[in-house]
Amino acid sequence: QQRVRMRGLTTVFDEPVAAAVVGDETIGRLTNLKVPGLPTDMEGRVLYVCSQTLMKFHPKFDYVIAEIVTRVEGSLVVITYNPNQGVWKNVLEKRMRERIRMMGEETGRKVVGEVLFVETLPKASFYSLLSLASVVLDTFPFGGGVTALESFQHGCVIVTYPKGQTVVGLAGGFYKVMGMMDEGLVVGSMEEYVEKA
Repeated sequence: QQRVRMRGLTTVFDEPVAAAVVGDETIGRLTNLKVPGLPTDMEGRVLYVCSQTLMKFHPKFDYVIAEIVTRVEGSLVVITYNPNQGVWKNVLEKRMRERIRMMGEETGRKVVGEVLFVETLPKASFYSLLSLASVVLDTFPFGGGVTALESFQHGCVIVTYPKGQTVVGLAGGFYKVMGMMDEGLVVGSMEEYVEKA
């Protein structure tokens, strides 16, 4: 076999078209969401999106979620899920509640944000959600690929931890191809991940 090094990502996607959304001009402070499942009043909220299949949520990643909702005032971490994964959702929801409770006890911090599970959205609504995200969270040790590309398409900031991923760190690779490795969004530790998020 002969190896061939390709010049680009070697991926082909149709360009997505986002539904119209209205947001406040200050990044991360949203006022008028038209995305099913989200609160209608997002004034003063910071929207984090983590849209991976629920099987990718490892207990190590729960630390990140717990840190965000006990440190970032008004944070809303949206996790999308397939309704056919109800058992996974219930297990993950319970595990995250426990981790957040433990984080509060360990640090003495109060919960100042929330985690919201939203059923898989139609594409237009999902793209609207991405357009409104302050930050997209790339899970570890199993990260995203297609979701990262869709997020970049909508101008999202993705925080990723390739060294913590056991499979190819695609979001980090995409940052490399775009020449953005020095932007500080590709991190080297869980603590740095939390700081950047």
